[in-house]
Amino acid sequence: MHSADQLRFKISQLRQDKVIYAVESIAVFVLALFASAFLPNLLLRYFYDQTTLTEVPPLLEYIPVAAFLVGVGYFVYVMIGNMGRLSKIKKLEKELDDLIATHGDHCCEGNCDCDECGPNGGAVATRREVTESVGLLAEKMKSAKTKKSSK
Repeated sequence: MHSADQLRFKISQLRQDKVIYAVESIAVFVLALFASAFLPNLLLRYFYDQTTLTEVPPLLEYIPVAAFLVGVGYFVYVMIGNMGRLSKIKKLEKELDDLIATHGDHCCEGNCDCDECGPNGGAVATRREVTESVGLLAEKMKSAKTKKSSK
């Protein structure tokens, strides 16, 4: 069983991971675009002898295709991963909601004898229990006043 703070931390980390992967995906895609635009020209200029070259080398034709496949492939990989992270986030949020509904949003979650947890072991008091407690308190205060005034 996880504590509420642990669940919140895990949810926060998963959300941050989603953003980081999305930014990485955009960076890889932009890098692939630059590679497909500039790399063939740079290779042609600096690595091939243009005086003896009669046709475009096949490598220069494959670079844009490979760069595009890498960019799109990584984007798809990240989106599938982010969908998995989203499902984990939803599962953890449901677990957190259940935990809060059961124990309240208290740091020790009912596993102590502090005043906030009370005698009912950390369970959240119902409206009826609160009303009964207030009624009992009012009766005790009234009986205490009548005892003082009779003395």
